[in-house]
Amino acid sequence: MQFRMIISLVFAIIIAIFAIMNSGAVTIHLFLWKLENVSLAMVILASAIFGAVLVYLSGTVSTLKRKKQIKNLEQEIKKVNSEAQAKESGLDKLKMQIDVEKKELEKQKKDFEKQKEDFKKQQSSVSDKNS
Repeated sequence: MQFRMIISLVFAIIIAIFAIMNSGAVTIHLFLWKLENVSLAMVILASAIFGAVLVYLSGTVSTLKRKKQIKNLEQEIKKVNSEAQAKESGLDKLKMQIDVEKKELEKQKKDFEKQKEDFKKQQSSVSDKNS
């Protein structure tokens, strides 16, 4: 920012020196208007000021557009983060449900294994009685 300010000041000084060195009277024709005996220095300075104002306004419009774009992108980031958290929460719930179902299946497997052992014991006791 300081560099731009220094360049602007140097440019303003060059324009002022140029205007002072060319201070004769001129006639200005602009569309239907005609101004006579206007100082060339004033025309140069007015043109430079007008140009500076146009550059400033152009920069301001660009800055406003960028700020709006940044705001929109920040809102989109918040939305995406919110969606990601919701999906992560849903994923955590699914993982917990899987863990519960896994434990239930392990319990059922143990019960089945116990029933299997009991059945084998019953069969062996029946075959021992029959022998």
